[in-house]
Amino acid sequence: MTTDQLLTAATNVTKSSAETLSALSMARLEAVQKLAELNLQTMRTALEQAAQASRDMLSSNNPQDWFALPLQAFQASPQKLNDYFGQTAKIAADTQQDLVHAMQRQADKAQQQFKPMLELNTPSLPGNGAQALTGLFDHMLSNAGQFYGTLQQLSKTAAETTQNNLRSLDGAAAQAATSRPGGSRRSAAA
Repeated sequence: MTTDQLLTAATNVTKSSAETLSALSMARLEAVQKLAELNLQTMRTALEQAAQASRDMLSSNNPQDWFALPLQAFQASPQKLNDYFGQTAKIAADTQQDLVHAMQRQADKAQQQFKPMLELNTPSLPGNGAQALTGLFDHMLSNAGQFYGTLQQLSKTAAETTQNNLRSLDGAAAQAATSRPGGSRRSAAA
């Protein structure tokens, strides 16, 4: 392989690495943006609901409502919390998938760039050096593929586990809200 070919290959690898770094940075930035938007929306909703609860309490002439209204708002909190954590888990899972895909694309590009260079240069190696180097390269590619597959599976499993945990939490919160002494009376009176 000539010096020009090596320089071109090195330039291509550098460009590919820069593209991957840019894609990874953008994926992380988008995740931070989504999380910030979710947090702002959650705070906005909480403030609006608190203001409405205050207006309802102040406009009520029945002292019993002064205690019932905050309790109703509190009973809705577990579902709101569950929704929030569900959305953050989705953002995390989507970002993880984006990162894994970007890394997989980088590995595929590297394979496309290095395999021809390897095939071009291995015939000049003495003895079985060409076979050993080609075997090593193929083994590395196989391991990289297995690694990315494992990352994807772990990401999927983590997202499913988080969703299942959130469903369990939601069920437990709903059960706790209905099993409170007098909980069903308050629900029937409301």
